[in-house]
Amino acid sequence: MAHGVCFPGVLKERVALSPDAPPEIIIDRADLDRLASRVESIFDLWQGQDGPTEPLGDSGMDAVRNLLARSFELRTPLGRVLIEEEREILRLSEEQFSLLDFLARTRRAAIHGGAGSGKTVLALEKAKRLAREGFRTLLTCYNVPLEAHLRASADGVEHLTIQRFHTLCEEAARATGNPAPSHPPDHPDAAHWTEVLPQALDRALNAGFEKFDAIVVDEGQDMAEEWWLLLRLCLKDPDGGILYAFLDTGQLIFSQGGDFLDDLPPFQLSANLRNTRQIHQLGQRFSQGHNMIPRGPEGRPPEIKALPEGADLARELGRVLHRLIHEEKVPPGDIAILLGRRPESVGLPRTGSIGAFPITNALEPDPGKVTLETIHRFKGMEAPVVILAGLEGMFAGTAETLLYVGITRAKGHLVVLEKKEVLEKWGLKI
Repeated sequence: MAHGVCFPGVLKERVALSPDAPPEIIIDRADLDRLASRVESIFDLWQGQDGPTEPLGDSGMDAVRNLLARSFELRTPLGRVLIEEEREILRLSEEQFSLLDFLARTRRAAIHGGAGSGKTVLALEKAKRLAREGFRTLLTCYNVPLEAHLRASADGVEHLTIQRFHTLCEEAARATGNPAPSHPPDHPDAAHWTEVLPQALDRALNAGFEKFDAIVVDEGQDMAEEWWLLLRLCLKDPDGGILYAFLDTGQLIFSQGGDFLDDLPPFQLSANLRNTRQIHQLGQRFSQGHNMIPRGPEGRPPEIKALPEGADLARELGRVLHRLIHEEKVPPGDIAILLGRRPESVGLPRTGSIGAFPITNALEPDPGKVTLETIHRFKGMEAPVVILAGLEGMFAGTAETLLYVGITRAKGHLVVLEKKEVLEKWGLKI
């Protein structure tokens, strides 16, 4: 055992730096092309001073390692990792604004992009830019939670109205003195949404409802063809007014699609900026649309966990939440539990708590509570950590699309908790 020191950027003087640092044990820049012989000469020097020595051997080296280089692990909790990944994703999302600069003088466009391509960020930014330019602008969508999210993110920009399509119908009817019939909450009626409210908007337009200079639609694939016709009529200039649609035909779970946007010049978003690459790869297995290019951080592999036979879902979710919140230091407000069915159908409460952890919904986000929603209602939104559960029994015609939507809501980490046979059915390896 011997010691020496290397200063690869300097040339040493041929004098001892100190009494215990003779020039013979110092490697400098001039020695870099003969490192092997210099190391040997340092060993020879010390052996000559100390006399013949025996090799340390395996047990001796083990003793040295245990004393000076004992193995240890410093673990970064997931909560901290998510903060760093969020900074990277925000930087990438802001890069997408260059597309809006490119389209600044384009009055009509259909912006296509898969999950995570930044469509909602761009839709909101485009609507805000138009409103700041003085255009009376409508930003609309289909989902109630997405409407609330867009309103909370709009910063009170003047000339900007944010209403989901059915809210627009109700407000237009009320503004023209002919309110639409109310919808009994305990008697769901699809015709109320597909016929009654659209007809109310049609009457309001004929009754002098104040129209818009510009309309921006987020999650445009959710709109039925008849609704698109009405939205165009909401423009002061139906044929030439400003109309932007942001959509992903791979997320068709509410409407059946159509060719009603064929007259809008198409533009493609090709990069996934929301998800880590690990989540993106899993989501692509269920994608029915775009083959996106992942540009986010690598991230952790998704956790695929089998629900024990006969286990209570609420109890198992409580255990997962305990680990994420207490061990991984993830804030409760960064976690969303997304279900393939309604909470009551899988034995979960809509309010209160799961285990020791209070829950809320997407309409009332709370940093101290975990969000509990269905995949349907959370479409268009995102969360740093998503737990997918209650996937058994999803409608067969849209099951793969729902999985794609659910998986891609997770920005930084994904947990899938379901029965083993359900996981195997979808090729999700434990």
